[in-house]
Amino acid sequence: MTPAIDNITIYKYNDFARLYEFVDDTRDWNDVRFKAEIRNSDGDLMATFEIEKDDTNHRITLILRKDAIDTLPLGIYLYDIVRQSDLRFIIIQGNVLIKEGVTH
Repeated sequence: MTPAIDNITIYKYNDFARLYEFVDDTRDWNDVRFKAEIRNSDGDLMATFEIEKDDTNHRITLILRKDAIDTLPLGIYLYDIVRQSDLRFIIIQGNVLIKEGVTH
């Protein structure tokens, strides 16, 4: 399976949330787990997203809190979302642009 590409922009001084809806996935999600991380180009872990999972509607929300974002230097990083059940595979990947926010 080829991962979907979704590049995201995150602004400092704010929380970040992004909803993903998997409308074509009709399987039972009770035993499915998701993991999402931000890494630099050397592969070093920069941050781990919180994930809220909606088993009924096949949705996940990636969340990165302001405090975690504040520790990230401005720049471009890599992220992916991994689905884990009986198999483990990347479902979405892309770049993360960390930009300066305006309102503190």
